Amino acid sequence: MSEATGCTLGHPQSRKAIITHQKKVHRHILYPLNMSTIEKGAGRKAEFSNLIIIGAGVSGVATAVHYQKKFGKCLGGDYTVFEKNPDVGGTWWRNTYPGCAVDIPAMFYSFSFEPKYNWTQFYPDQAELLKYTRDTATKWGVLERIQFSTSVLKAEWIEDTKRWRVHLQRTGADESGAGIFTERWVHECKVLISCVGGLAIPKKCDIPGRENFQGPIFHSAEWDHSVDTAGKNVIVVGNGCSAAQLVPQITPTSKSTTQFMRSAQWMVPRPPAPFFDSPESYAKNGEKVYKYIPFLYKFTRFMIFAVQESLFLQFKSGKFSDKERERNEKLFLAYMKEKAPKEYHDIVLPKYKLGCKRRVLDDGYLANLHAPNMHLTNDLIEHIGPNHVVTKQGLTYPADVIVLANGFDALESMAPFEIIGRGGETLAQHWKEMGGPAAYNTCAVNGFPNFFMTFGPNSVTGHSSVLMCSETVASFAMKMSEPVFKGQATAVEVTRDAEIKFQDSIQDGLKKMVWSNGNCRSWYITDTGKNSTGYPFSQLHLIWRCMFPTWKDWNISYKTSVLMWMKFKKYFGLASVLLFTSYVLLNPEGPSWAVNNITANVTGWLAHTFSPILRKILS
Repeated sequence: MSEATGCTLGHPQSRKAIITHQKKVHRHILYPLNMSTIEKGAGRKAEFSNLIIIGAGVSGVATAVHYQKKFGKCLGGDYTVFEKNPDVGGTWWRNTYPGCAVDIPAMFYSFSFEPKYNWTQFYPDQAELLKYTRDTATKWGVLERIQFSTSVLKAEWIEDTKRWRVHLQRTGADESGAGIFTERWVHECKVLISCVGGLAIPKKCDIPGRENFQGPIFHSAEWDHSVDTAGKNVIVVGNGCSAAQLVPQITPTSKSTTQFMRSAQWMVPRPPAPFFDSPESYAKNGEKVYKYIPFLYKFTRFMIFAVQESLFLQFKSGKFSDKERERNEKLFLAYMKEKAPKEYHDIVLPKYKLGCKRRVLDDGYLANLHAPNMHLTNDLIEHIGPNHVVTKQGLTYPADVIVLANGFDALESMAPFEIIGRGGETLAQHWKEMGGPAAYNTCAVNGFPNFFMTFGPNSVTGHSSVLMCSETVASFAMKMSEPVFKGQATAVEVTRDAEIKFQDSIQDGLKKMVWSNGNCRSWYITDTGKNSTGYPFSQLHLIWRCMFPTWKDWNISYKTSVLMWMKFKKYFGLASVLLFTSYVLLNPEGPSWAVNNITANVTGWLAHTFSPILRKILS
């Protein structure tokens, strides 16, 4: 999966069995049959935490750890994480389709504060990433701060108290066995950070006739492990990263696999692990090499970052970038022609610029096209029948199972619940006024104080690690919220002018990117033509902006006592400088006397302080 995507709990059961059990239980809780509903939570007092984090995926775990590291055991322990799923992992818990894995090297798609030396693969699969996320959450104490199976209904800013009020709902089985309960309550906080992933809401099936299909239809992100595809006629809709991973896994045992694609993808060979000649060698010796050779792990992580950053040049327009992109296009086209059957060249080979869509790592997909029971077509499905699909060209394909690998609604995932800011303005209204989703530094919005997003508008680089971006934003949120957490201020909020200026720079930068002029249709671009997904600068650019904030872009509502102390320090310092300057200039013996006197005093102090230490060392 493209940087995304249940849970091994240490039991001897198989991972598939555990995941199936979890999801069946979760579905049973959310969609019970013939059971009464018991309402709970009425009259429950509002709870409070300094920080609320929404989402317990990799971004949520990273944000929690950054909060702990920044504010220590005292303030750092006062936070709560709400997760709609019954376990940590986010997209890596939800996506369990065959072949699910990350397309970024392991040591770069990992937490900066939790290095892992014993990855079994350079590009880990879903199970290993999920275990790593859960182990990290457990080690850092995040797991005990998470409330699972809890959905956020609404979040609203309360101006009088300068707090966020989050409306929550949890549904579960009643202990008496009489039915299920639905509990609703509110939880308030000083700072609210949304760590909802961008690949959280699968696109729906809108093909006519779907309600008449007699077999199972499910999205790749909602894989039904009770369905056995062996010996079945399987229809796969889509040809992105997820489809490229799952199709080679199900084809060897299916009766037939028919894949419907909309447009070609740039398929690139998977780069090998540095210092190793094979995946087997990496799995066997990787831990020894990276753990016991000093600095090699950090050096390799940095080099991967540098290589990924260099790929950013292929996304830009310009003489050098165009030349570099054309060179790589020739290499990848030659690779695809060599690997793919000649009969599919017309529809498999892309006719748009490299980088216009996210590239897809080839891990057996092109070779799988040679399978006799595999069929690929760009003919679109017009209608679904009881046991078949009919295309626009009038062809009929038998179907026992339909798998949707048609992507996610990334824009809706940015704010999947109602967020109400100052003056009753919703985030949806604010973004409509902005012409689409927009945020300062991809994470902050004017009119929504003390609120940040780790996967906000224009946060997708297309070439780097989303986890690094999330950590960058999490660290930035902690830095900007520090006065609030320490009780020095009640609110921090980006100014309207700064938000608009940043958004203008983003949109101007996007006009020079291949996403805008690469002759392709991408999920980065909305129906209105605006790109609210891609980041038109390098990852290093965002890191720099977050490490060194532009303070004039922010309104910080300091408390009166803090303001008075800040003013006192400011004017006391100015007065001290003026008095000292006057003393030096007005002294009858002139400025040189003051300089000599100060030098003598400092020299005497140094001699008095360090002479005993030097004598003790020399003796």
